[in-house]
Amino acid sequence: MDSPTFADDLAKELGPGPYEITTPQFHRTDEANVSAPIFTTEDWANLGKLPLDRVRNLGCQMWGEDAKGIHWLFPGEWYPYIPAGTMVTSICGDIKPFQPGVTDDDIRFGALAYGFITPR
Repeated sequence: MDSPTFADDLAKELGPGPYEITTPQFHRTDEANVSAPIFTTEDWANLGKLPLDRVRNLGCQMWGEDAKGIHWLFPGEWYPYIPAGTMVTSICGDIKPFQPGVTDDDIRFGALAYGFITPR
């Protein structure tokens, strides 16, 4: 997999597709017990205004920090509770409305690949 031509080599080996490849799902490494969020629509829109210790206690995980602020990822357990239309920031920095059943539900180390920013 370290080969720069890995994807092309694999495609040649497999032959014509389409193929669906599922990669491993990883659980939280901190073993935190995350509960379903009980938020109003306003609460979802204002997650970035919460104190940092509250964000951590909710089970959100820090993705990164830059001049804009801290990027937090939603716990995987939250996927079924995120309201449609909630604006989420992906690990690539894209900001899009959440669409249940469309927005990716892939979980790595217990987190979804999107969340919110706590501004500076």
